[in-house]
Amino acid sequence: MSNDWKTLLWFYLSLGCLAIFIVIFWITIPESSKTFQTALISPTPINQGSLVIQLEKAEISRISDTGKEWEIHTDDLSKNGEKIYINGVQGFLYQKNQPQYQVQAKKGEVNIENSDARLEQVNLIQVDGDGSIVGDSLTWRSNEQFMRIENVLVERKNLLIVSKYLWYDLSEGILSFPEDVTIILKNEGNL
Repeated sequence: MSNDWKTLLWFYLSLGCLAIFIVIFWITIPESSKTFQTALISPTPINQGSLVIQLEKAEISRISDTGKEWEIHTDDLSKNGEKIYINGVQGFLYQKNQPQYQVQAKKGEVNIENSDARLEQVNLIQVDGDGSIVGDSLTWRSNEQFMRIENVLVERKNLLIVSKYLWYDLSEGILSFPEDVTIILKNEGNL
């Protein structure tokens, strides 16, 4: 009978220690850490106006009245104040709610307040496979509905365009080269 009593005592002491351990670690975690952990694993997106941040999937997208404008995905995301910093970017640029370009970039940043974005070492590949645009940086100004690419190379089937800047009017789908442009026409036989 004495062994059963000792076993029962050890069981209740272990259960008490476990309860104390849980209470100490649950209560002593700062409230900010609890909120961040909840947001990190939450499947519900965090809405900041028209900018949607989904931390679980590291997806950032911009949606306007006309539909989705862009979305980017990354495995490396950090936030500092009103800016989100991203590395290893993949995503799409949309026109009339349809993907037009696949986006790849080494790194970038998104301003939460105004939804402006800047990507560096960017490669845009047309979804229909008709060409690509490569540049040092891409700047997206959401309130002006255009993007600007610096030190750009545009490649199409029989055409190469090299320019200091490229402006892309998102509402009209028009590319323009304001200065320093070189156009090279290629024949089918030589590249």
